[in-house]
Amino acid sequence: CAGCHNAEEANGELRLDTHAEMLQGGDNGPALIAGDAKVSRMVRMLTGEIEPQMPPEDEAQPTADEIALITKWIDAGAKGPAGAEPTPTLVTPNIKPVADSQPSITSATYSANGKLLALARFKTVEIRDAKTNDLLHTLEGHPGKVNDLAFSQDGKQLLAATGVTGLYGKVVIWDRAADKLATGKPAGEIEGHRDVLYAVAITPDGRRIATGSYDKQVIIWDAATKKPIHTLTQHNGAIFDLAFSPDGHLLASASADETVKIWNVQTGQRLDTLGQPEGEQYAVLFSPDGKRVIGGGADNRIRVWKIMSRDKPRINPLLHARFAHEGAVVALAWNAKENVLLSAAEDRTLKAWETKSFTETKLFDEQSDVVTSLAASQQESRFLV
Repeated sequence: CAGCHNAEEANGELRLDTHAEMLQGGDNGPALIAGDAKVSRMVRMLTGEIEPQMPPEDEAQPTADEIALITKWIDAGAKGPAGAEPTPTLVTPNIKPVADSQPSITSATYSANGKLLALARFKTVEIRDAKTNDLLHTLEGHPGKVNDLAFSQDGKQLLAATGVTGLYGKVVIWDRAADKLATGKPAGEIEGHRDVLYAVAITPDGRRIATGSYDKQVIIWDAATKKPIHTLTQHNGAIFDLAFSPDGHLLASASADETVKIWNVQTGQRLDTLGQPEGEQYAVLFSPDGKRVIGGGADNRIRVWKIMSRDKPRINPLLHARFAHEGAVVALAWNAKENVLLSAAEDRTLKAWETKSFTETKLFDEQSDVVTSLAASQQESRFLV
């Protein structure tokens, strides 16, 4: 095959003389799909399932055993000569929009000291001065939409949750120490999911990172080694949001399976499943004192539970259930300075709630579009939509 598909003569822009080029594919897309030989173009052309059959009739033909060996290799993951796992790629047509469009903001967060603001867009993250809105850094190179952001407590690291739908999820780690952002190169990456990431969180002490993906899994990582400690597989739907308790002892996860789950970070044990919601749960957070957890989602409600399970499974009682909006609750934020809960919904409404009985205190003007993120400053009486 490499006789016509090499560096000098890459017919169809396809090279088969190196493992990397073989995975990249050519004009007709990928030559193979790692892990699935039956849909791989290479095998289908070798067997004559699709035209033109390859190699050409006047060239030496592979034996049935050789085709079976290639099939087995692809089904086993198409590993490289040294056993390296292939990096999956998604080949899509370049469809240009008919009109200019402003890249939407997909996530936003303040640093703990309130001085920095991070805004995510498609493949890009901006770091701005929170007071002046001046652009300080533009961080590029993310493989897809950045769905969530998280600053470390000291503000030195920023985590960006991204990935490619249906292929993999990735956390890109940016380090502000010694002005490393100026280089435009991330300090590290964490990759371990089989689909795009929707959520990332980091413990206040910076020792643990949690990621949540469309693949229904939550993974707790060691921040120093970037190796997984616990893989939590008990959700039956995509993971849309994650939150650590203020002491870092507990993790809450909001899922498309209509539940919020509480986990022990140290052991990975599931402490409780909060099953009262009647729709997908899109947002979850802990109160600043860590005594309550709040969830919101597709049933248009906000629910507040009292945290009772810390070291062993216990029932965490439901304290409040409020019909909050006429559309799905898509984002929650808690401003600690004013002790106010904020909620945004698909119906473009934005509300503020007092946090004793969780009664609505203000309905803001209708938003110009669906809110994708709420970020509350913990140092000042301000929040960002």
